[in-house]
Amino acid sequence: MNNELIEMVKKLYGEKSKIIITDIKLNTIYASCPSLADKLSEDMFSRSRIARQDSEGIFPVRERRVLSLDAGGVDYTAVVMPYDGEYYVIELLDSLDFMQLCGSAQIALAEMINVSQIRKAAANIYAAQTLSDDNIFKSDPRTPREMLDKASYAILRAQANQSEMTYYIGSEPERNIVDISALTRDLCMFCSVRLTPTAGIKLEYDIEEGCLAECKGERYAAVLLNLIENALIYNISEIKRVRVTVESKNGEVRVSVTDNGVGMTLDAIEKAFIPYALCDPGETYGCLGLPLADIFAKTYGGSASILSHKDDGTTVTLRLPLSGGKANDCYSPLDGYSGDRFSLPNIYLSRILRGS
Repeated sequence: MNNELIEMVKKLYGEKSKIIITDIKLNTIYASCPSLADKLSEDMFSRSRIARQDSEGIFPVRERRVLSLDAGGVDYTAVVMPYDGEYYVIELLDSLDFMQLCGSAQIALAEMINVSQIRKAAANIYAAQTLSDDNIFKSDPRTPREMLDKASYAILRAQANQSEMTYYIGSEPERNIVDISALTRDLCMFCSVRLTPTAGIKLEYDIEEGCLAECKGERYAAVLLNLIENALIYNISEIKRVRVTVESKNGEVRVSVTDNGVGMTLDAIEKAFIPYALCDPGETYGCLGLPLADIFAKTYGGSASILSHKDDGTTVTLRLPLSGGKANDCYSPLDGYSGDRFSLPNIYLSRILRGS
């Protein structure tokens, strides 16, 4: 009976779905995400853990329910489906699935905007103004201005993150044919120019020509800049190396960003696509690069994956369906760039160029 159930669930949800099958006592029968299954407990399904939009339910459920699961201080969202009165299928939802289910998604995202990032920005503004007023830095008047710049970048980055997240809900996202090869090269060239003066950074790229995919160029740029930033921020190597590759394979455009950074644990990889799940307690600074990559890829019929080992670097790969036809999305970070300090690419690179 159990084997039949497992095979049926795999066919329904797919081999790669994050599925847990339990019995009425929460004994794990099958799990495609074993680290979460190990943490499964009845307390995760108590009334206080039920998501707000489903506040009348309590486990064991008698019909399909959207629940919030608390495992190790991280909130997961899942759909629980009863099966044959004895078994339950728990399907973890990614952030895009959850946003589409939740009618108040836009409000929730507005509340999730990087609160601590803006708090730090306000502190920088206050400190810069105080130092300027007190004439403490007469010998180096740039310092207050640099602090104000950090504050400005932090606020603009928080707004950019919010805009990126809200883009994927509501109306149908814009779909163009983008020359991923050309755009990736432009982005890497832009990053090379901006980052070359920064000591200890090596950015390389290997790009196959003619890789086209259906998406929106500006959204792809935001995702790639996020991934490049992550590769450098979470890297303590003396020489920080980042390699960007683009290739077409098996009907897909594959974009990979590889670094020689600190790497990720299996637990961190499992949480990586959940917004803010990898933040320190009480912090919401950043923590959206990987979730945005995942949402972007799935929106346009693709996927995102992570290959990493602790202390041995990370590779993040985006897969998008290969498109025929002719590119009609002409976005490029190089067009119209006239040294604007607060252009979108500069905002995404500001943590590296100016410090967090």
